[in-house]
Amino acid sequence: MMLACWYEKIYVVQKPVARGYKKKGHDVTLYIDYKGENKIQGSKSYKQNSQELENAIKNAYIYAYKRLILRR
Repeated sequence: MMLACWYEKIYVVQKPVARGYKKKGHDVTLYIDYKGENKIQGSKSYKQNSQELENAIKNAYIYAYKRLILRR
Protein backbone atom coordinates (compact mmCIF):
# COMPACT_ATOMS: atom_id res chain seq x y z
CA MET A 1 0.00 0.00 0.00
CA MET A 2 2.79 2.41 0.83
CA LEU A 3 4.44 1.82 -2.57
CA ALA A 4 1.13 2.45 -4.33
CA CYS A 5 0.70 5.70 -2.38
CA TRP A 6 4.25 6.82 -3.17
CA TYR A 7 3.72 6.02 -6.85
CA GLU A 8 0.65 8.26 -6.83
CA LYS A 9 2.61 10.97 -4.95
CA ILE A 10 0.69 10.55 -1.70
CA TYR A 11 2.83 10.93 1.42
CA VAL A 12 2.22 10.90 5.17
CA VAL A 13 4.28 13.72 6.67
CA GLN A 14 5.20 14.41 10.30
CA LYS A 15 4.93 18.02 11.40
CA PRO A 16 6.34 19.11 14.79
CA VAL A 17 3.91 20.84 17.11
CA ALA A 18 6.49 23.41 18.24
CA ARG A 19 9.78 24.80 16.95
CA GLY A 20 13.12 24.66 18.67
CA TYR A 21 15.15 22.06 20.52
CA LYS A 22 13.83 19.56 23.04
CA LYS A 23 15.83 16.62 24.34
CA LYS A 24 13.49 13.85 23.11
CA GLY A 25 11.89 15.95 20.39
CA HIS A 26 8.60 17.78 20.24
CA ASP A 27 5.35 15.95 19.64
CA VAL A 28 4.27 15.67 16.02
CA THR A 29 1.01 15.71 14.12
CA LEU A 30 0.48 13.89 10.83
CA TYR A 31 -0.92 15.11 7.57
CA ILE A 32 -1.43 13.46 4.21
CA ASP A 33 0.18 15.32 1.31
CA TYR A 34 -1.83 14.52 -1.82
CA LYS A 35 0.23 15.29 -4.95
CA GLY A 36 1.68 18.43 -3.34
CA GLU A 37 -1.66 20.22 -3.67
CA ASN A 38 -4.11 19.09 -1.00
CA LYS A 39 -3.26 18.36 2.60
CA ILE A 40 -5.46 16.34 4.93
CA GLN A 41 -4.50 17.44 8.45
CA GLY A 42 -4.66 15.12 11.44
CA SER A 43 -5.80 16.36 14.83
CA LYS A 44 -4.01 14.05 17.26
CA SER A 45 -0.39 14.55 18.34
CA TYR A 46 2.13 11.75 18.91
CA LYS A 47 5.50 11.43 20.63
CA GLN A 48 8.43 11.09 18.26
CA ASN A 49 9.93 7.62 17.74
CA SER A 50 7.06 5.84 19.48
CA GLN A 51 5.20 2.69 18.51
CA GLU A 52 1.96 4.67 18.57
CA LEU A 53 3.37 7.01 15.89
CA GLU A 54 4.42 4.08 13.69
CA ASN A 55 0.94 2.58 13.95
CA ALA A 56 -0.65 5.95 13.14
CA ILE A 57 1.53 6.30 10.02
CA LYS A 58 0.55 2.81 8.85
CA ASN A 59 -3.13 3.59 9.45
CA ALA A 60 -2.79 6.88 7.57
CA TYR A 61 -1.36 5.09 4.54
CA ILE A 62 -4.17 2.52 4.69
CA TYR A 63 -6.70 5.37 4.86
CA ALA A 64 -5.06 7.20 1.95
CA TYR A 65 -4.94 4.03 -0.15
CA LYS A 66 -8.60 3.21 0.40
CA ARG A 67 -9.86 6.78 0.16
CA LEU A 68 -7.69 8.34 -2.55
CA ILE A 69 -6.58 5.45 -4.78
CA LEU A 70 -9.35 2.85 -4.69
CA ARG A 71 -12.20 5.37 -5.00
CA ARG A 72 -11.23 6.62 -8.44
